[in-house]
Amino acid sequence: MRLMLRAVGGLAFLFLLLSAAGSTAASTVYFKIGDDLKASCDGTAAGEENASTAEYLLCLGYLQGVVDTDVTFAEWSEYPRQACIPQGITSSQLRQTFLVWLNARPDHLHFGAASLALTAFAETWPCKKE
Repeated sequence: MRLMLRAVGGLAFLFLLLSAAGSTAASTVYFKIGDDLKASCDGTAAGEENASTAEYLLCLGYLQGVVDTDVTFAEWSEYPRQACIPQGITSSQLRQTFLVWLNARPDHLHFGAASLALTAFAETWPCKKE
């Protein structure tokens, strides 16, 4: 039952994400934009100066949710996976990948955080076309 609720929640999240992508910029509302997630992910790793456990966990959880939503949506619909992350990639590696990708694109900070994270992962680990 928990798995079903998690899957339905993930699908609802992705539906909202995709719905927002088709909206005009003036009417789009995001829970987090790239700048918000970057702030959560920057300087939060254990041992870094000014490290915040809460922000670090928020960053990792958000990125894990993006990946899980991509996988779940592909399993439950005809929508293809966008990112094919190799086995063994850690949450910390997701964080580092996202930050490197976003730091190279400072003009993207105002876009939705989930869209940016999924794009970063899809460009880093593209799925093979079938």
